[in-house]
Formats: sequence, C-alpha cells, structure tokens
Amino acid sequence: MRSRKILDELMSFCFKVGVKDIHVDFKDGEENVMIHVEGKSQEIPIEELENLKSLLQVQRQDQIEGYYWGLAGENDHYQELPLVGMMIDEADVQYDNQQLNITVYRNKENLPPQ
Repeated sequence: MRSRKILDELMSFCFKVGVKDIHVDFKDGEENVMIHVEGKSQEIPIEELENLKSLLQVQRQDQIEGYYWGLAGENDHYQELPLVGMMIDEADVQYDNQQLNITVYRNKENLPPQ
C-alpha cells in the first residue's frame, strides 16, 4: 500500500513537470523495494529538480510515517513528496539529455506492518 502511494507521488511529480512516455520499474527484492520512474521531458526547471532531490534525500522517519501518511489524502493540487522522503532510505534523481530518472529504495528491515 505505501509503495503504491510512493509511486503515485513520483508519477504526480512527473506529470507536473511535463514528463512524457513514462516507464515504471518496481522490484520487490529480498532486502528492499525499488521503484524506478523514467521518462522524457523537453525541459525541467532546475529549481524543480533541486526541490525534488532535497525532499527525497531526508532521513527516513519510521516513527511518524504511519501517522502522517494516514493523514495524507488524494489531492491533485498538493504533493506529498516530503512524506515520501520520510518513507524511503535512498533516492537518486538524474536529468540528462531530456531524460528524467528517479530511483528510490525502501529497505525491508525497516518496514512496518502494512
């Protein structure tokens, strides 16, 4: 359930910045869950990319993720990317030659029951 919400937020970001031809890769491995989103975009403002990186590269906060994620709703006008950052262990954001690649990892050892 939380992996789906993480993917929803990453997809919302892609739509917001005009990414086309989006591809998603989801792997539920032994040690972690990996979500990779990629696609083409004519030009993504550097401010948007830097904001995404800073929101995703925060320290994971298991103790509050369940509480706050329960409060997060389905809203097209507000992104919950700060919450995504609190739910993942690692993120990589690359934009080169009009190709956006976002990869996030969520370690299983830290996963609370869903």
